[in-house]
Amino acid sequence: MKNKSYTRTAYLSLIGLLVIALVGVGLLLSGAVFAKPNGGEAASASPFLEENANTQTGPAAYTAEAGGVWMQLSDLKVSSAQLSFKLCYEVPFESDWAADRMALIAGERELRDQYATMLLEGMTQVEGRSVQCTLNRFQLPAGISLASARIVIERIATSAPEQPDCEAAQQKLIQRGVPIRFTCQHGEYSFGFEVIEKPAEMSDLEARAVVSDAFHDVITGPWVFEVSMEQ
Repeated sequence: MKNKSYTRTAYLSLIGLLVIALVGVGLLLSGAVFAKPNGGEAASASPFLEENANTQTGPAAYTAEAGGVWMQLSDLKVSSAQLSFKLCYEVPFESDWAADRMALIAGERELRDQYATMLLEGMTQVEGRSVQCTLNRFQLPAGISLASARIVIERIATSAPEQPDCEAAQQKLIQRGVPIRFTCQHGEYSFGFEVIEKPAEMSDLEARAVVSDAFHDVITGPWVFEVSMEQ
């Protein structure tokens, strides 16, 4: 009787070990990621900066200064499908600053609408400077060459506030001597404005762009980075 009990216990233990082993293999095959102990290889900064076997890395960092703002481009990575990099820059006050006009000029090709920007929260220190940073990515069309290329950041800006201050925006235009007047249209879940006075030589689209800029802060560059790379 005792031998039977021992045999049953050993049998159940064997089944338990097999179950644990199968679960472990299943997790491994499913791509599960486990936390590494301190001192292990650091994880990628963000899935926003995708990498693959063909990814190339550029020089450590580039710097430029314009509009009274120092800017650094770093972590440059290039693959057949994208170019990604990190931008850090000094700003007059902490807010959600980001590059809202950016271009990649490669030879005779110019890309303006194929980029995305993700703000990194909070201020950080880079080369002894207090800066704000964003992760940025250009989608690359097939056949583009970066042998002679540069990235141009035309301006950085804060996003428009959730509750736009129409009076403050109008005062900003008056102080700048901009002869544009507008009225605001507030809805329950929407906001808009109508330009009621502008210079005759200015198109409606240009006037609306000027008014839109008055609702947030803008610093104009350009900051130019030569990033020529062989692919």
